Order: sequence, then C-alpha cells, then structure tokens
Amino acid sequence: MAEVAKLVNNADASNPTPPTATFAKSLPNISKIEVFTDSFILKYTAEDVVRQRFIIANYYCWTMNKEKDIKVQISEYHKLLEDLKIENISMPDEFDSELLIEKLPKS
Repeated sequence: MAEVAKLVNNADASNPTPPTATFAKSLPNISKIEVFTDSFILKYTAEDVVRQRFIIANYYCWTMNKEKDIKVQISEYHKLLEDLKIENISMPDEFDSELLIEKLPKS
C-alpha cells in the first residue's frame, strides 16, 4: 500500500494534464440498426392491421336488444363509426345505414 501512495504522491508536476482514458469498444455497426428499424416497422404495421380487424369485428358483431334504451344503443353505434373513421376505414353511408336497420330488434 505504501508503494501505491508513493506513486500517487510522485506525480509529474511538469505535466498538469490528467491521463486520458481509452475505450476498447468501437463504434456501433449502423447496418444492424437499419435491420432493427425494419423489424419494428413490420411489427407495428402488423399491430395496426390487427387493431383494424378488431374494430371491424366489433362493428359487425354489434347488436341491439330490447332491454337497453334505443338512444344509448344508437350512441354506441355512432362510437363504433367514429372508431372506423379514426382508423381511416371508410364505408359507404348506405352500408352503415343498412347495417343499422338490420341490427334493429325484431318488432
């Protein structure tokens, strides 16, 4: 221990710059980053498709029943239509209205 203390105390006073650190790691390989971003694009594109299919399935499976108030059910239907618009899924107005008429409870 005394030897280590001597080495520290015997620092060269004529050279006031501290010793520089060298790093063993090289710069990252950029080609791997491109492959990584491509895989993320594929992953999130697939997730978008799954989300769109889920919204469309909710739209088609929506039903009306006699127990609920008709206004509440119509507002649920409008929320489903808004979800379709948010996902940029466009359907003709005739199709929307026909599906609503088809889903009306039997009287």
